[in-house]
Amino acid sequence: MKKMIKISFIIALILNYSCTKENPEENQTSLKLTPENLVGEWRKIGAFKSTDSSGVDLSNENLMNSMDDCRKDDIYKYIVSNNSSNIIKWGYGNNICEDEGQEKNQFIEIGTWTLDERGSLNYNYSDVQEAYRILKLDREELLIRKKSGILENDTIKYYIEKYKRLN
Repeated sequence: MKKMIKISFIIALILNYSCTKENPEENQTSLKLTPENLVGEWRKIGAFKSTDSSGVDLSNENLMNSMDDCRKDDIYKYIVSNNSSNIIKWGYGNNICEDEGQEKNQFIEIGTWTLDERGSLNYNYSDVQEAYRILKLDREELLIRKKSGILENDTIKYYIEKYKRLN
């Protein structure tokens, strides 16, 4: 009887541990496309031109490889505003570009954004409007592409950006 109780106790501990252990797949579960789920700080980790509009095939060269190091860790902060315009801010990460007068982790407002439930993400900067489509949004990653493709050498290519969530 004691042996049966010990075995039951050990099984209960194992089950409890496995149920409370953090599941990495949980972070990759798609989130509902709402402004609240986009809010936070994001670092761009990739920029691609792809013939695959779904963003699944990003085998092309990462365009960020040719950028200055001080641009590779810039941070974009999405903020939901109480009025009708949500705010996007930009700031340097740890690497600061020289002679630009901005400090590490100092953010400046660069425009506004809207997001609908179909994944249309629209940016407004001064007089420029850019339309994107969210391809993936989870707790760790954001993948967006410009809505319109570019014709290059008789092939339509889509500009796709990949971001990592910082908070």
